[in-house]
Amino acid sequence: MTDESDAEEEPVDNQKAPSQLAAKLFTAHPPIADEPSLEPAYKESFSTAFKDNVYTAWKLWSKGANNPTLPAIVKIQKGRLPDNSLYILPGSHKLIDFENTLSLTALNTLVGARTVILGSFRKLLQELCKIHQFDLVFVDCGPSSGALNQIIFLSSDYIIPPVYADYFSTTSVFGLLTSVVDRWLTWYKMFVSEQAQDADDCASVFRFKQQPPKLLPLLVNNIKLPTTGTLPSGASDATKMFTIPAQVKDIFAPFTDENGSETMVIPFLKELTRANQISMKLDAQL
Repeated sequence: MTDESDAEEEPVDNQKAPSQLAAKLFTAHPPIADEPSLEPAYKESFSTAFKDNVYTAWKLWSKGANNPTLPAIVKIQKGRLPDNSLYILPGSHKLIDFENTLSLTALNTLVGARTVILGSFRKLLQELCKIHQFDLVFVDCGPSSGALNQIIFLSSDYIIPPVYADYFSTTSVFGLLTSVVDRWLTWYKMFVSEQAQDADDCASVFRFKQQPPKLLPLLVNNIKLPTTGTLPSGASDATKMFTIPAQVKDIFAPFTDENGSETMVIPFLKELTRANQISMKLDAQL
């Protein structure tokens, strides 16, 4: 996508941004900001240290303007990837402002306008992928069943649900699989059907994809495993402990082990708490 508009450059507030943060808004290529200093003395939060973040970008794109600007992204120079090909778009506490907007939009707005507002998040990520040639985009969401997470969920291709091996995560998984996702998928199917009948060509590029996201296995963190690295024989697949609606099961993408058995629960990070303690003690990433 190429922005041919004559958007004026906006000055960068050097009091709130690192000195090397790119000052230009998106023209032919969106700017990439250098990695900020993350020393303890740096007091500003990530979401306020940059002019561009998820909130400002999504807010702009949800207006459906022609050729909206793309946000600057931050390249992580000291990541684990050999070619340092890890970038982030900072989050923002202001995202909560979208909850009421998205909720009211989903219920009361005409189909064309709803399509633009609700589909703008996926469209924004698609354009970033085109420009920067990203292979994968990970969206880190908080534990909520509100409208914000609903739109992010339905805008994604895959869902990775990390959980702890404890009672509270079990109850959260129960609610997610028996109620929350089922409700979201019911709304999704209704809205996709409405979009197919809508003749608004301007909103067509913001339409939801025709298939809902796939739900990947639950990644169990902070669990001590035997030396075999497998779950104890007495452990049950949490997704088999309660009745799950058929349309939720339809989006399952189970893991298949070397024996051909499928499961929706797999161990991920062993003894996460201990790893965090060691990391803090060494003042280094593990």
